[in-house]
Amino acid sequence: MTTYSELLQNENWKLKRNERLISDEFKCQNCFNDKLISKFKISAVSIGLRNKLTGKGLIFVVYDSELKTSYRISADKIISYDLFLTNINKNSSGSPILLYYGKDIFAQIIGIFFTSTKINYQIPPPSSFIENARSRFNSVSNFLKETPKSELRNFKWIYSKGLHIHHKYYQKEKLPWQYPNDALITLCWECHENLHKNTKIPYLNEFGIEVGTMTPCSKCYGAGWFPEFNHIQNGICFNCNGAKYDELKFMSN
Repeated sequence: MTTYSELLQNENWKLKRNERLISDEFKCQNCFNDKLISKFKISAVSIGLRNKLTGKGLIFVVYDSELKTSYRISADKIISYDLFLTNINKNSSGSPILLYYGKDIFAQIIGIFFTSTKINYQIPPPSSFIENARSRFNSVSNFLKETPKSELRNFKWIYSKGLHIHHKYYQKEKLPWQYPNDALITLCWECHENLHKNTKIPYLNEFGIEVGTMTPCSKCYGAGWFPEFNHIQNGICFNCNGAKYDELKFMSN
């Protein structure tokens, strides 16, 4: 017997999920990742550095405005050095920005994106590495503050962590990956939660006729996990065990 949360670990769903993410350009289709940008730390990036140990990986040097220091974040499991260079060339009209979560000496990459236009970095010569990094950070911060929200949809994201694929409806006897592409949409965690708080999700019978609505989990509101608790069992909601809806808690295949 396979639970619904286990079905979401199936390779068929992972392929379908990735297909939707690519189609939606790794962007929440409601806020275009504005909520991610406003929630996590930002840093200007150059082409990055190769991992000196392996010679293959990619390392970003970021400046933390809160700690007023810089440190390195490994991107080995996210994107290769060569692929990042390829994206630099493909998005030469914009500037790369790193979105990350950092606390003390721990840091992880949340997103990598390119702006739609170049950022004009004002680097006063001569300057130390830290002064240079601080100046670049201020340029990025001011650029994002002055960018209209409507322009966010034109940013090119090559990676974004924690996006959800939302089913617009559920249908009897359909597995998660058996829905057409237009029945799925990419949302960030916050937009996904808000949607479930304010919208009823239809449930269809095997003939495609609506026969009811789904009941979102009372704790995660249908999100299935909590990004702030990602370090504990990947942030899964213990109330629904990642099933998202009461009706799917006990659903098996």
